[in-house]
Amino acid sequence: MRTKRRTALGTAAAAAIALAAGGAAAAPASADGPRTPDHVAVSVQEQPWVELEEGTTGYRVVAIGFFLNQTGHFDGEPELEFTAELTEAVEAYQSDRGLSATGDVDTPTWERLSDDIGLVRQGDPRSDLVTGLQWSLYDLGYDLSPDGRFGPATENAVTMFQKRKRIDADGIIGPLTFRAMYAYGAQEADNSEGGADHR
Repeated sequence: MRTKRRTALGTAAAAAIALAAGGAAAAPASADGPRTPDHVAVSVQEQPWVELEEGTTGYRVVAIGFFLNQTGHFDGEPELEFTAELTEAVEAYQSDRGLSATGDVDTPTWERLSDDIGLVRQGDPRSDLVTGLQWSLYDLGYDLSPDGRFGPATENAVTMFQKRKRIDADGIIGPLTFRAMYAYGAQEADNSEGGADHR
């Protein structure tokens, strides 16, 4: 199954500038959902990242394709399967960020992506990034058509996801909500059943 092909980006430098716009300042984990109870925030942050490698399938793989479209490291069509082309793109991203270039989306890579992405809210201009987030929310059960525009429907889906995860619902995707979406337990009703059998 293939997702819609992304809109063509400009140069890698332009994509890097676009990634920074709308989330330039790295925010603390409490920036999204600022009134999230401490025990909920800790529970989310304790969930391990789902590590991805060539051959892995799922919505996280689609999202990585779009995220790396946005950074200018991948110019292919994001798919459900982690392809050799995506491995090369991950390696390029890791090298540019001073990470070990394994080609796998491991914990340090997820953490750096989270930092790079920052806050994503209504009106964010990073269309590939937004499309990746929208595909993820759709897969997680929300009625949303991925179109690259963070409008009221996307904000509502984010808010509903935050309520489900007991995060203070402000409709903004920051480090806390991002981790809840991509770590183990993302599909659970709250953050209490994460682990290897609950992706």
